[in-house]
Amino acid sequence: MLKAVSNEDLLLEKIPNPDDGEPLWIADWGRFALKIPPPKTDAEFFSWRQFVFDSNEKSRLTELRKGLFWCQRAFRHSGGISECYELRAKELLRFIRLKVKDKQLD
Repeated sequence: MLKAVSNEDLLLEKIPNPDDGEPLWIADWGRFALKIPPPKTDAEFFSWRQFVFDSNEKSRLTELRKGLFWCQRAFRHSGGISECYELRAKELLRFIRLKVKDKQLD
């Protein structure tokens, strides 16, 4: 089980970078995605889906992380055939990295 990391404890250098020229593997971004405290109920989990495609650079860091968590679970349970979630995860990582860099940690 991965240990949850609060927004305040996130380190930019520990967040996978989809733009560094190296391949971004599900193992890399997937582990990071699971470092948010998990939802307590199925209903809460399903409510996080809204953050997958509704999130953008104006979204709060917590919302972006919830969307990334959903992407990881969806990608994992699709058997890795849902390229849509992998592409969206890369975009969410870009937004997350910007928030952490700019110290917008809410």
